[in-house]
Amino acid sequence: MRFPRNVEVGEAVVVKEGARICACNAQAKISIGARTTVGYHTFIFASESIRLGSDCLIAPFVYLVDSNHKIDKGQNINTQPNETAPITIGNDVWIASNCTILKGVTIGDGAVIAANSVVNKDVGENEIWGGSPAKHIGHRK
Repeated sequence: MRFPRNVEVGEAVVVKEGARICACNAQAKISIGARTTVGYHTFIFASESIRLGSDCLIAPFVYLVDSNHKIDKGQNINTQPNETAPITIGNDVWIASNCTILKGVTIGDGAVIAANSVVNKDVGENEIWGGSPAKHIGHRK
């Protein structure tokens, strides 16, 4: 872990084997709320800020990254800076296996993200989203 002091973990959090949690620079912040479970081989990489609420279930093989490379034509991609925007996950959220949550996304309290989804837009409270890119497919009842 590069900047462990920038990672805040609430009480009774479970981080399963193979998970990677990385504040990628001295300014990056990661916060994981109480009683949240981070599944096997999940990656949480912050260049700015990633906040997970309390009582969340993050399944195995989930990827949360708050940055991506610029891809302007005429300059090698590997020389271009990253663009960042915070990720915020509310309380009581379930993110199923093999999901990717991209920069700038807010997922509201009680939301569910179906397996194998790529979330690039905000998700409202108690909404169910799925697909690639993810779309609204229902509400919790």
